[in-house]
Amino acid sequence: MIINDFNFVEGFVINCLIFTILTFVSLKYLKSIFPVSTSSVRSALSHEPIPRGFGIIFPISFILSYLILYDSIEIDISYFSLILCCAAIGFYDDLKNINYIKKLISLIVLFTLIVFFNKEILLFNNINFILSFCISIFFFIFYVLFFNQIDGINGLSSGTFCVFLSLLIILNPFKFSFIGMYINIIGIVFIYFLANILLTKFFQGDSGAYFLGAVSYLVFQENENFFLISLILLFPILGDIIWTTLMRIYFGYNLAQPHREHFYQKSVTFFNFHFPVTICHILLQLLIFLIIYFFKLHKLDFVNQFLCLIFFGAFISLFYAFTAYSFNKIK
Repeated sequence: MIINDFNFVEGFVINCLIFTILTFVSLKYLKSIFPVSTSSVRSALSHEPIPRGFGIIFPISFILSYLILYDSIEIDISYFSLILCCAAIGFYDDLKNINYIKKLISLIVLFTLIVFFNKEILLFNNINFILSFCISIFFFIFYVLFFNQIDGINGLSSGTFCVFLSLLIILNPFKFSFIGMYINIIGIVFIYFLANILLTKFFQGDSGAYFLGAVSYLVFQENENFFLISLILLFPILGDIIWTTLMRIYFGYNLAQPHREHFYQKSVTFFNFHFPVTICHILLQLLIFLIIYFFKLHKLDFVNQFLCLIFFGAFISLFYAFTAYSFNKIK
């Protein structure tokens, strides 16, 4: 995206308003086209039937904001195609509940097609093409499934995304080529985050989670310096996901089987409330940011990365202890 005297606040506010209007219209007149979410094995708490799939409004809102702000910004078509098609696959998943194999095949085919038209979308595209493609598709699917996995807790996926992207922009505002697009997207997702934790009248569904995952991948590949810092800013929830998955592999559980053994799911069950768990994870993200920012101010680049790795490892160890204890009790 090329930015020409673009007012970020204006873009943020316009996207907030567009998403709010579209959501109101959808709830009022189009509610019947959205599938209904009911409590399942994955649900940390039971809930009444609630319409889901409203994440498809994310890219629609972005299209409308682009039309309104057309003179201010220029969008890379391959970037936009990736996030739009990802959301569409997610919405189809909301409607049909497709299995994991079909999900993976759909995402792989989509990513391959986008790469065919624009190889610049690959991570580390200065290395061997096949290696770059394999690394890129791994992280693309990883981010999509990551946000899909944590979507069961109100505000957790959208809140984690908003904080992660906002803090990354604060840390490296001049390393983004597409900063205007990302700020617009934050405006859309932020309003959903507020609605999700305060009203809980609708869910983003897989369409929203896939959208967030695709955008996160694009952020990830913006700059090679974002590789480590992006993973660190997604903690502690990322550590929980990784180690719970490793523990499930170790104890021989079926990874495709729905469950609620993640630490954040157990926390919601313990408190019998989503809000404190979501806020706690966001506060931990902010704590990590403050530590990183402290070292950035002192220009200790090597020390910064080294200590961040130690901090990264400390969180992994912490959640390993919690998940191991939980699984041992279950077993």
